[in-house]
Amino acid sequence: MAPVLVPVGGRPVAALPVRPSAEGGGIVRRKGDWLHGKTRRAIRDYVGQRDGWQCHYCRRPFEDVSAVTLDHYIPWSVWPTSKPRNLVLACDPCNQAKADALPVVFASLLLHLAAVDPDRFGVAA
Repeated sequence: MAPVLVPVGGRPVAALPVRPSAEGGGIVRRKGDWLHGKTRRAIRDYVGQRDGWQCHYCRRPFEDVSAVTLDHYIPWSVWPTSKPRNLVLACDPCNQAKADALPVVFASLLLHLAAVDPDRFGVAA
C-alpha cells in the first residue's frame, strides 16, 4: 500500500496510507491516518485565525483549544484532501452531527449546475 502525499499550501507535508473501502469504491483512511504533530497544529492555527476561532456550524467561540476539531467541509469520501481550504473548525457535537454529509449550500450548487447543463455532469433524463 503506497502512501499518498497530501499537499498543504502547495507542498507535500504528510504521507497518509489509504486503502480501497471494503464495500467497494471510495477511499478509507485507516484508524489514526490524519495529520499529526506540528503539521496538524499549524493547520489548526491557520484555520482558526482564518475563521475567528469559532465553530463553523453553530458559531460558538472556542474557549479552549482542546475543544477544537478539524472537519472536512466537503466530506473526505467526496473529495479526499486535507488542504486548509477544505477544512473548518467545528465543535465535537457539530462535527458528529454533520458526519459525512454534504453541506446544503454545496449540494444546492451541484443540483443547480446539473439542471443548467445536464450533459456536463452525465445526468440521465
